Amino acid sequence: DNTLIDLTPQNLVLDTGYQARPTGADLSQFSHLETLPLFEREPVNLSLTSVRGGKVIDRNAGLIIGSGATIHADPGASVALSSDRMLTVFGTIDAPASNIDLTLQNGLDSDGFFPDKAIWLGSGAALNAPGAGVLTPNDLSLSTGIVREGGTVSLQAQEVMIVTATGSTIDVSGTHAQLRGLADDGGAS
Repeated sequence: DNTLIDLTPQNLVLDTGYQARPTGADLSQFSHLETLPLFEREPVNLSLTSVRGGKVIDRNAGLIIGSGATIHADPGASVALSSDRMLTVFGTIDAPASNIDLTLQNGLDSDGFFPDKAIWLGSGAALNAPGAGVLTPNDLSLSTGIVREGGTVSLQAQEVMIVTATGSTIDVSGTHAQLRGLADDGGAS
């Protein structure tokens, strides 16, 4: 519960004067960690899998995103959650213009079919993959960039239940952003 997984990457950025460093110098002595602007960075993907092993004591064991927990990804990322027993979401997966995949593997197993083997979205669960505008600043103070369409949300399970409780949400809506570029005559459009 109340856990944040932020998939925003950080990069090593070279400090001023890095060119004067000798070959073989320790990179940490002339660089620092920095979060690049959204338009300059690549999204980070996340894949979490829960597979039971050996003797199962708790038949309901599986992968749980607890209440108040959030997984946040940049536009264009992929968030994939998979389990072979239970896959339960009470929190939020916020991944604009991205792919969110929840997969429950193997509806039948050697122990037989269990009706409690399911994908559950609790009443506060939110799977958000709406469209997103990624703006790129420029020297002319024009708003340029791209507008990405809403992503996808996939719930995959065979021979088991998929339950979405009242109050859970799945959002793959579009968006809009105002972009301004130069017209053919050199003026803003």
